[in-house]
Amino acid sequence: MSKPPSVINDQAHWRAAEHLADVLRTCLAAYRIEADISMRILFDVIKRWDKDIRRVSEVQDGNVSAVKYIAYQTFWLRKLKPVTSAFRVADIAAAEEKSKLSEESAMRWLANQEVIDINEQLAVAVAVKHLLWYAKSGDFPAPYAAGQFDANTQVGAPVPFDVDALRRYLQYFLKYSATKPTGAQRKTTRDNLVYNLRYRTFGPHHLTHVFEQALMAVQSGQNIVP
Repeated sequence: MSKPPSVINDQAHWRAAEHLADVLRTCLAAYRIEADISMRILFDVIKRWDKDIRRVSEVQDGNVSAVKYIAYQTFWLRKLKPVTSAFRVADIAAAEEKSKLSEESAMRWLANQEVIDINEQLAVAVAVKHLLWYAKSGDFPAPYAAGQFDANTQVGAPVPFDVDALRRYLQYFLKYSATKPTGAQRKTTRDNLVYNLRYRTFGPHHLTHVFEQALMAVQSGQNIVP
């Protein structure tokens, strides 16, 4: 059995953490949410992620799929929760107006608007971004490959994925909502993922299955998107 590469240095971990922080900021901007990001916790996310991947790599003779890289990173994002004090921009503005009447009341109101599941939401969003990156480039981790973990941990090769088809499938899949017998709509797949990531035992192996099914559906040409 081949041995995984030696543990990477802190500088490489930090570069990976900085890249991940940039991705998180992009997602927060898209959600119109302001929040604090702890670089110390993100650094820990990367270290834990790298440690898990090396453990899996040793068991699998170095053959770790890109989907597992993405799934394990998603897991550690939701586990260690590097994002705090998340508030919608609209709520912050509303609180500023309310403070003109009563600052204490406004602050109490704003506290109740905090997006407490922001890390789980971001974990799903980052996973989608990285799945699309993988489908496009056949490569993950990326795009910091040049200074990344170790040459031996590079994964991926050209893959026969239609990126636009995968994007459409993921949008449909995450927004999908089954209908109850009463005719009422259930929560969406995304809602359930966020809930399970926050409140249930939902490990990287569960995430791997979810992501692999999405890629398999697109690769096999399943036309399930209306």
